[in-house]
Amino acid sequence: MGGRRRRRKVVKRVVRRTPKVFKCPRCDNISVTVIEDEENPEQVVVLCSVCGLKAKFNKVKKYENVHYYNKFVDCYYMGEVSEAGEASEGGEVPE
Repeated sequence: MGGRRRRRKVVKRVVRRTPKVFKCPRCDNISVTVIEDEENPEQVVVLCSVCGLKAKFNKVKKYENVHYYNKFVDCYYMGEVSEAGEASEGGEVPE
């Protein structure tokens, strides 16, 4: 005499991935992308496609797009990124 078998709920875990497009600190649109610099392959350009805010950083092997975006936001709030939409040297990214 066996009892009823109970079904166990299968819990699926959601795999979180890093985003490709980020929120701009100046215009609050989700329009900031991180791309390689065409002129200098050892640099990365962080660019807002709406307001034109951008900065260049030196490329680091360990860094992903999120790390460059965070450095971009830090530089923006410290006043190191130009407000006019021109490219400014955001400085070297520490290793």
